[in-house]
Amino acid sequence: MKLTRTLFLSLLALGARAGALEVWANQVGFDSAGPKRFRVVAPLDYGKVPASFELLDSAGVVRHLGTASYQGFEWGRHFWLGEAGSFKTPGTYRIRAKLSTDTATSYSFEVGDDAPMRAAARAMVEFFFVQRCGGAVPLWHAACHTDDGKTPSGQRQDFSGGWHDAGEYQKYPGFFHPWATHSLLEAYERRRALFESMDVLTKNGVPDILEEAVWGAKFESKMTEANGHVWVRIVKVRSGSSWVTPEADTDRVTNTSDDRLVADHDSSSGPPPPNSQATLVAANLARLHRILKTRGGLPAPDPSWLPQAESIWSYYLTQTGGSLPYGAAEGNLLAAIELYLATSDVKYRTAADSAASALAAALINDPSLQDADFVGAGRGPAALAVYLERFPQGSSAAKARQAIVAALDHAVTNLWSNPVGLVKRSYYGQRVYFVGEAIAPDGWLRLGQNAGYGYTAYAAHLGAALTGDARYLQLAADQLDWILGANPQRWCMVHGIGKDHMKGYHHRYAWIPGHLDGAVPGTVPNGYARDKNALSADAPWVDTKANTETVIGPWRDIDVTSHVSNEPWLPNNAGVFLALASAPYTPASPPSPDAGVDAGPPPPADAGAADAGPADSGQPAVDAGNPGDVGAPDSGLPPAGSDAGTQPKERPSSAKDSSVLGGCGCSSAPLLPLALLFAAGVRRRRPGFGLAPGCARRAPKSKRGLTSGGAR
Repeated sequence: MKLTRTLFLSLLALGARAGALEVWANQVGFDSAGPKRFRVVAPLDYGKVPASFELLDSAGVVRHLGTASYQGFEWGRHFWLGEAGSFKTPGTYRIRAKLSTDTATSYSFEVGDDAPMRAAARAMVEFFFVQRCGGAVPLWHAACHTDDGKTPSGQRQDFSGGWHDAGEYQKYPGFFHPWATHSLLEAYERRRALFESMDVLTKNGVPDILEEAVWGAKFESKMTEANGHVWVRIVKVRSGSSWVTPEADTDRVTNTSDDRLVADHDSSSGPPPPNSQATLVAANLARLHRILKTRGGLPAPDPSWLPQAESIWSYYLTQTGGSLPYGAAEGNLLAAIELYLATSDVKYRTAADSAASALAAALINDPSLQDADFVGAGRGPAALAVYLERFPQGSSAAKARQAIVAALDHAVTNLWSNPVGLVKRSYYGQRVYFVGEAIAPDGWLRLGQNAGYGYTAYAAHLGAALTGDARYLQLAADQLDWILGANPQRWCMVHGIGKDHMKGYHHRYAWIPGHLDGAVPGTVPNGYARDKNALSADAPWVDTKANTETVIGPWRDIDVTSHVSNEPWLPNNAGVFLALASAPYTPASPPSPDAGVDAGPPPPADAGAADAGPADSGQPAVDAGNPGDVGAPDSGLPPAGSDAGTQPKERPSSAKDSSVLGGCGCSSAPLLPLALLFAAGVRRRRPGFGLAPGCARRAPKSKRGLTSGGAR
């Protein structure tokens, strides 16, 4: 029986004693000059009076006082918003909030220059390292899938390498892999001094982040044919379960029946559509060529990368017969920018202006254009911001600025203005926190949306740097804070930093001895989603269980948590990494290419467009902590993060585990309408293709330790 929304919210509220308070706060860190927002949450409204709060240092001394304003009612709870942006003294602190005679205290967190990025830097890079496919990862797995793969015609080629897409082992250069490589390159250029100092994973004199970017680019290069065609995906062809260690998923012997297949999109009629992410592969290859050539030393750029990037551009240009190639608008723009920077060929500069003009016109005409994309909403405005950084006097600069303001103002006014501060998404004409089949028959689409929150924060950070609009910083802060601990379980959803995390992850790595929890350092799981047992309630659900193991003689069975909320996925980490690296305290870089020099993103510049005068967001006026300041210089010190499992497991006062039901949630479901499919950039679920994003169909529990039960 489905619960009504009223009954569900009533039951949710009954889980806490009358008057119990909670503080939902980022448990990692705040930049000294940036926003420091948090929410006080309770089942009662306390007369809607402001809550008082104190900022306590590590010795328990009160260092700052303030009040949190009442925001409203949502999910069976009342919310107050606090802000301590004016407090800038570095140190370790906690927030103690009070309403009437009730108090609650947050986890501890750091305040300091670039504190969130510095805390997360190592873990975010290590995630990609551990997700590697095709090579051995010390302490995790032996070399796996070295027999990738074969083309549809049966031709044997070397398609090994890259990263496992999620908690499973397939790889998707036509979907999310190129955005992962892009995130590494973008983070490196925006935090160059920080990452140049970080060589801890292999200790060979090469920054870890560049090694991972090279690893990703090499695979994308392998997936590119001589004519510039880029394959979309690599999927398994054998029958049976993939709930095994990576090295056991294939026999790792080339030219046998289980060599995985490289293919393009499935198509029910006619030829498959081209790879819409291919031009982003071109951008990555050209960008890495430029970075390594400019940097000098090792690693050196592969001489094939730049010619391949140009071949990709040319090949997909023939698919349209126009001035721009076939592909996602953001990928086309980024590719044109990077090809120009790498070659100085004016045709790519002209293409960048054209691509920026087209993307900007689309967003100006409809600022809600990306609202339905719960995976990558925000990538459009972000790409335009990168264009403005590179070419502040470009012919499309004024239009690009107008589009960024239009898109972010829309997000502020229509998606973010709610008590929780979490952006909503458009789903079949309705704005919701969490998508799900209560609105349309797409139950398989019910996934957590951490990727979308990350990309939204990325766009908002870049928009704030260009315009100085403090609301964009606050929008970004709320999305990152949710991921870093300001959520119902007070869990940091970047594993290995912060104080508390998910108890189990939906990952086949749980089969690796010693890794039953499936927790990869730095992993960002899908996150909160709708509860399948209360779909009419647009309220947060997460699987709070741990993975469990049963061993009877030689037979082994592992029961993992739900893919819906607990599965890793490349776009989750890419989006959050971009959000952390693009925060407005990013140090200023050398002049833009328009000035004749290129060495990374330049400082924001006014493109000459009039300020659009953003509308009131509906959020209370708060101290944004000097939003116009681009921050102190990067210190170049090693990151302050830690490996998985090394943080103390303290629990804040009044903490509780709210509602949760388990289950994988993988089941047959209708296909998405084509328009929403391409808007959201998600994979269609078809025989031979696999399941939904991040989804793994598990065999019945009694079979998973044996041989049956297909999975993507």
